[in-house]
Amino acid sequence: MTPENVRAGGEFAFNPEIDRILLGGIHLGRDGQLKALKQVQHLMPSLGVEAIDARMQRIAADGIPTWLKADEFWTAEMDDVLLNGIHQGRVGERSAIAKILRLCPGLRTAVVWRRLHRLRQRRVHPNHRASPFAWKEAFDTALLHAAKVGGFEPAVAEVQRLTGFPREAVMRRARKLGLHTSHSSVSTPWTDADVRFLLESVQHLSVKVIARELHRSEKAVWRKVGDLGLSAKCEEGYTVTEVIQRLHVWHRRMKGWVTNGWIKIGRNRRITERSLRSFLREHPEELKWDLFDSETVEWLLEFGVTAPAGKARAVGQGD
Repeated sequence: MTPENVRAGGEFAFNPEIDRILLGGIHLGRDGQLKALKQVQHLMPSLGVEAIDARMQRIAADGIPTWLKADEFWTAEMDDVLLNGIHQGRVGERSAIAKILRLCPGLRTAVVWRRLHRLRQRRVHPNHRASPFAWKEAFDTALLHAAKVGGFEPAVAEVQRLTGFPREAVMRRARKLGLHTSHSSVSTPWTDADVRFLLESVQHLSVKVIARELHRSEKAVWRKVGDLGLSAKCEEGYTVTEVIQRLHVWHRRMKGWVTNGWIKIGRNRRITERSLRSFLREHPEELKWDLFDSETVEWLLEFGVTAPAGKARAVGQGD
């Protein structure tokens, strides 16, 4: 096979066989993507990896529904239709949703209801969770610059000082900007190929498997599932084994926490994120910081729990 590699309109012309290879890689997660890139580069040695990856992302994006790109999809006119429906009560809401579905036949009903619920929350609680803090571009610039110069923790502290916002609000914003707590300071962004794999796997693979295939943490996958408004196959929360391994404790100690009422285990034998967050924040003295690696430190940070001042520099340095 001799793939075409002539330029067409400023871009390389990829033939259908090359596209099939790239699409096959998308379907196989991160390892499949890398394997497909190498295979295509072998077939088209004149092309750089960046050009081939750009083609892969374009193919992946073609399979992502427009409604998942919230910033691009929901217009002010569509929101007005839903807001008018909210003003008219339940009957008006159903009528508004039906109108949106007529305008966008491929849209899932659950997605429209989710958008309506979000607009309703903003209307009922205009100063609440929908947009609790007025973020400005200057704050983002300061956060990114401080992280580049001094790292994640100093950046969060600096912007918290500048804005007066709660620490968790600043951390949430930092994560949305792609900032990370690891030594690299920048987390791996979600590519269109990653999102395509997630969409095609979320109903038949567990979050744990998806995380492994995409080389991400389960929490990162859960967060993306929530951001996209999807429902996942796997149950939310953590198994007892997962928590004791993370926190480096014996079953006996976990049993004591449960007996004291500090941690609650549900009927599905899983610990909910809410229960775990409450325990971590209310009983920080139970944490063995000297045993935690950088991944565990980052995991705890996502719960709003940070290392004591005296140990902040020592933890996570052994890996």
